[in-house]
Formats: sequence, structure tokens, C-alpha cells
Amino acid sequence: MLGPLGNAEIAVFAEWSPLDLWRQGIFGEWNVERVGSTVVELDTWTARSATSTEIATNVAGYIYVYFNTDGSSTWTLELPSAARAYYGTAITRTSGGTEIVSNAFDGSLDLFTNSDGSSTWSTTQVAGPGTAYNGTGFTWPAIVRYPSHGVGQFGGTEIAAVVEP
Repeated sequence: MLGPLGNAEIAVFAEWSPLDLWRQGIFGEWNVERVGSTVVELDTWTARSATSTEIATNVAGYIYVYFNTDGSSTWTLELPSAARAYYGTAITRTSGGTEIVSNAFDGSLDLFTNSDGSSTWSTTQVAGPGTAYNGTGFTWPAIVRYPSHGVGQFGGTEIAAVVEP
């Protein structure tokens, strides 16, 4: 992912370890920053807004989202889901907020959205129970946001999840 000056940002973790963010400085040097002491279990995805870095991950069945404003070493943690029911999370940005897709343990696929500046998250079930997981293997979703291409268009969100046969 590219940082605010076109430099690289990489969220790195080893399974069952704390989450670190590596940032490339303007002179090519790499600096590490501990995002949180929480032990991360599965995947980690990052996204950029105009002024911040956002990281989504899974911890003990919950979705964790860390926000950091450029120039600050402080990370804010939010939990979009109140239920301990999720694994496999991906994150993207809209023009005014964040979108997260996550697999639920019941095989459903849920989309979480919020607006910039709000800690309130909305949830929409994209695929019902048993449709994104068939009981033989876990899948991890992907999400991307495409921009509008003309006046009056609002762009859209595309979500993909692989289900083993």
C-alpha cells in the first residue's frame, strides 16, 4: 500500500503475534511501528484514506479495525462486530468511509460500513449461511471499490470469496 508521500506501508504479523506496520521513509529507510499489543490470529489488510492508514484484522472471532492519522503514532481501535463470529476480513475505502467484508463462522458473508468520523458501523449480509463456506475449508474474501466515471455515478463495491468444492 502507498503512504501519504507515495512511500510504502506494509502491515506485518506472524500468526498469534502482535501487529506491526512497516513504513518506508522518504529516503528509502524502513521504520517499524507497533500497531497494537493484541495478538492477531489470521489475515490483515490495510487501506488508505486521504489522511490516515486503516488496518482490519481478526482476533478471537471479532473484527478489529485500527485507525491512525498521518503524523501520529496513536492508533484507535474499533470493533465493527459485537458478535464473536468472524474470520477472514478484507478492507477498502469509499470516498467518505470504510467498507469491510468478513466471513462468518456460519458460512455467511457480511459487509460492514461506516462514514469518516463515525464509530458507528452498519452491517449487511451479502451471502446467507452456508453460501461462503461449505464445511470443508475456510475462505478469505476480497473487496475492492471502483470509482464513478461520470456525473451522477457513485461507483460501487465488488466482493469475491472462494468456496472449496
